Formats: sequence, structure tokens, C-alpha cells
Amino acid sequence: MILLELWGGNTVQQNLKCCPHNSHIYSEISGKLNFRGYYRTADQCHTRIKRLKAGYRQCQETICSSGSEQVDLKFYDILKLILEMQPPSSSTVVTDLTN
Repeated sequence: MILLELWGGNTVQQNLKCCPHNSHIYSEISGKLNFRGYYRTADQCHTRIKRLKAGYRQCQETICSSGSEQVDLKFYDILKLILEMQPPSSSTVVTDLTN
């Protein structure tokens, strides 16, 4: 959950979109996790996020193909908020928890 809060922050998401080589961003996330007592490397953080995103996309495909709204992914709602984030001018607000 903390990993998603850090990764889903507005600043982090903006940096990820503009930086194709983003290992330094995952290093920062790793450092913040370490500070909170969760010892993960930048590669572990990156891999976990990639797997969560893949699981989210798979759920989206299942929903589209079957029409079912039932989802079997633990953090689906949080991932949906982050991955379908609207531009800052919209009414959707996502809190930046990176500080």
C-alpha cells in the first residue's frame, strides 16, 4: 500500500512520464520505503509496480471481454485511480503522499 502511495503521487507520475530512464525515481521510492522500515531495492519496487500494472491491465481486459464488474486484484481500485488519472484541471483529485 505504501509503495502505491509513493508511486502514485502526482510528482512521481509526472517524472515517470517525462523520464524514459527512470531508475533514479525508483531509487527515491526505495529510499522512502527504507526510511519507513520496508527494505526494498529500486529493482524490487520497479518489478512490483510492473506486475501490479500487468494485473490491472489483465483485469481490464477481462472486464471488457466478459462484461463482468467482479475484479480479483487486491489493489485494483487504487491502481485504477493512479493509472486513469485525469489531468490536473479536472475535478478528480489524487493526493500526493510523497512528502
